[in-house]
Amino acid sequence: MDKEKKIKILFLSSWYPGKLFPTLGNFCQKHAESVSGLAEINVLYACGDPNQKSAYVLEKTEEKGVHVTRVYYARSSGWFLLSDLLNMIRYFSALKLGFKSIYGTTEKPDVVHHNIIFPAGMFARYLKRKHKIPYLITENWTGYLPENSGAYRGLFRKWATGKICKEADLLTPVTKNLEKALKSHNLGKKFRVIYNVTDTGIFKPGSPDSGEPVTFIHVSTLKEDHKNISGIIRVAHRLDGKGLPFRIRVIHDESNQTALNVIKELNVNPRIFEFLGSREPEGVAREMAKCHAFLLFSNYENLPCVMVEAMACGLPVIATDVGGISEHLKPEFGFLIAPRDEEALEASMEAIIKGKEFNSDEIRKYAVENFSYEAIGQKFFSIYKELSGKK
Repeated sequence: MDKEKKIKILFLSSWYPGKLFPTLGNFCQKHAESVSGLAEINVLYACGDPNQKSAYVLEKTEEKGVHVTRVYYARSSGWFLLSDLLNMIRYFSALKLGFKSIYGTTEKPDVVHHNIIFPAGMFARYLKRKHKIPYLITENWTGYLPENSGAYRGLFRKWATGKICKEADLLTPVTKNLEKALKSHNLGKKFRVIYNVTDTGIFKPGSPDSGEPVTFIHVSTLKEDHKNISGIIRVAHRLDGKGLPFRIRVIHDESNQTALNVIKELNVNPRIFEFLGSREPEGVAREMAKCHAFLLFSNYENLPCVMVEAMACGLPVIATDVGGISEHLKPEFGFLIAPRDEEALEASMEAIIKGKEFNSDEIRKYAVENFSYEAIGQKFFSIYKELSGKK
């Protein structure tokens, strides 16, 4: 398909990596990249900056074949009700400004691919009503899950979310479990599950460091209520008490102070944990390629990108039976355990430390077939053709 004949997609997103939040919505970014070779993708993202003096700052970049327009607006922090209203007006105005900078006054996209229902979905609904542009919504937020009850709250948010989903042509949650959760809130009419995506050209099998003990890798924010890092530390302490040789490398893009406090409190062997801080995707891939297994002990999830990336590296996975993890973590790929079950985590880690083997090639094959840019990009492209009427 020639460039001028490509389907035009406005890739609208409530979350997207930017200068204020470098990793926020990186899974949305990867979805955009996955289909960039098949359609003309223009990302639009607005974000409030409390330190910004100018009313609006518009930034345009090209990132891995994707045209990205970010509009930052001066975020008010005054009296909360008035500030909320003012910020919502500025947010919507920022999106209108960005849209005009992309398409001018005469052009328009064929389809809006919106990501994360609230708040930017209000703009997708506005475009459909004004310009008759169909829109689909890809959803990844854990706030709709019963395990994270209380996150989806607020009268305005619920009212707006309902309106957005009612007029959406299609919802594409990243797991069947999330589809079930959305339906429980009466959100959406037509669904098609499309998984998270990983760059299988970057995330690929490597060789663990020779002479090193079995090394697990954990990648997360380290938020205790979500990732249960203290549970991992307690189990690691018990395994160390058995004299088993192993290490745990931790990549984290938020503070590790809570983890360090637990390590100090329990007097954990300092050689077990290695905290690496934040890494770009290429850095995460390099670290994964040096490890023997991936470890996630979350209390709730949807479909963790980091698990998908680990599978692309051929790593066996230990993860909890939450969200959509069980939809992909088969017995031949690792261990699926109950959340907060430290005995099961201990037994699973011990089995790998003692030499339990998994077929790395089969794990990698499954990841490529289900999560690669090619696999996911084609699925979205088929939807774009369907909604636009361009076959």
